[in-house]
Amino acid sequence: MAACCLAGAGASLTLPPFGVVPLIALLSWPALIIANAATTRRAALAGGLTGFGWFLASVWWISFSLVTGDTNYWPLLPLPLIGIPLILASFWVPAAALAHRLGRSTGARLGWLLLFLTLLQEMQLLPNRRRRTMLRRPHRTRRPSPDSFVGPQRLPQASLVQFKIRPIAICRSRHNHCPLKSQSSSFAFHHHQRNKTHRP
Repeated sequence: MAACCLAGAGASLTLPPFGVVPLIALLSWPALIIANAATTRRAALAGGLTGFGWFLASVWWISFSLVTGDTNYWPLLPLPLIGIPLILASFWVPAAALAHRLGRSTGARLGWLLLFLTLLQEMQLLPNRRRRTMLRRPHRTRRPSPDSFVGPQRLPQASLVQFKIRPIAICRSRHNHCPLKSQSSSFAFHHHQRNKTHRP
């Protein structure tokens, strides 16, 4: 059974930053032990030890967050160092037990074990996929109100800007006839005529 733990620890070197992918073949030894176990309990124990070795060698660095900087949490170091691999390895125990119980032969048990471990991996990746989907989903942008970019104290200025821009948009939409343009031109004409009459 100690070989299962060592095999799981060695196979975890396939993960970054090491990336030694051929070491994944070390999992074939505990897989054969699980498939050829005499009892379901022995298969579950082999699966749990394999998972414990895998996670112990891959998530040990989390425990060093307790002793980083000026913190003095050295007595609590064994809790994440041993506890986190134990919790994660507990998911491998039912996978190995169900594979041994459902399979009638060595090949069938290996197939069931591979299926259950794949499902566990997909369950772990599901939250990340949902997060990526939400980030990629386009969000509907609302038109910002004047208060959102000028502040509540400058709301009159924003209203004045909006009042000035809106007639310009109306004039642009009506190329031939613009009431503001006609009004301004008639006002300028009358003002010019009044100056001419009052000029000495």
